[in-house]
Amino acid sequence: MKLLKYGLLASLGLFFIWACNSTDQSTTDGERLTISGKIIDGANKPVALYRISLKGQKALVMSTQADQRGNFSMTSEEPIPQAIYQFSVANKGASFVLTGEDTDIKINGKFSTIDQYDFELSGSKETGLQIIAFYNMVNDKWPKSEIVRYMNETENSLIAIQTGVSFLMGSPEDYADVRKIVNKVDADLRGSPYVSEFKEFVAFYDAKLKESTNNSSQYAVQLGQPAPEIALPNPDGEIMRLSDLKGKVVLLDFWASWCGPCRRANPHVVKLYEKYKDDGFTVFSVSLDRNGQKERWVNAIKQDGLAWESHVSDLKYWQSEPARRYGITAIPATFLLDREGKIQALNPRANMEEEIQKLL
Repeated sequence: MKLLKYGLLASLGLFFIWACNSTDQSTTDGERLTISGKIIDGANKPVALYRISLKGQKALVMSTQADQRGNFSMTSEEPIPQAIYQFSVANKGASFVLTGEDTDIKINGKFSTIDQYDFELSGSKETGLQIIAFYNMVNDKWPKSEIVRYMNETENSLIAIQTGVSFLMGSPEDYADVRKIVNKVDADLRGSPYVSEFKEFVAFYDAKLKESTNNSSQYAVQLGQPAPEIALPNPDGEIMRLSDLKGKVVLLDFWASWCGPCRRANPHVVKLYEKYKDDGFTVFSVSLDRNGQKERWVNAIKQDGLAWESHVSDLKYWQSEPARRYGITAIPATFLLDREGKIQALNPRANMEEEIQKLL
């Protein structure tokens, strides 16, 4: 079986792989599983496999301890059903899907980057490899239109649905596409116990997004007020000020490299920037990345093609001073400022382009 190195799998997409990979999930009991490999700089560290529920709860499946060279091997006492699992080394983990048919998997990587999905996995069944391969295509910046087209045209609609759906849930403007996918899943998996659970999850997600879009009282700033000053260093250490952008329409965007919804929303922001930058529109990005993760922040800027100049962070995570001043409790969080620096829209993701056009 070929080796395949892959990137981050969004939890929602992982659930789709689990729920949709077979039309007869309820009869999949699984096989006993052996996981072995080598973790560089992982000498004597605890190694474990957890099963992850849709709500993110972990249940220990098996565990062991790496030897002095970082080698490890562990075998489950019971069959491993198809589900989402987390492979964990000490305090770092990476989640993926097991098909229920896997019996021998090898994982090789570095402890320092295991939680960044920088490892090699071999031994998984071909269906799982196809799914992961499609994720790689998506992570290589497939535009949303291409993902939708692939899902609609491919003969293996379930794999397309599984891998594409999480990338269509980055912002409210994708509701229609998501609901179409949910209906398609319902038809393909009629009778499966996972369909109703997933639909409840989508409904909850949908309601939360709408709440965050419409509820302006959650923020410490109000419409029509001047935006509080932000003065933080950019990746080169130069202090950049929000007030220096007066005279332009500005999208103030709170995000982070570790935030999946933020990363999935970035292509939409990039598109708007490219379309309106010559008309006086720009973006001021405030990252809530952690101390010690500057490189990940900088890499995310490059990977997502965030070409505007104003990128700042104090690398204090949720304790970031601007986040406190603006009352940020969840990201992405966006504020649209007029040319005078006054806040004219809070979280205008569903109608962002329309709001930008009004202010230009």
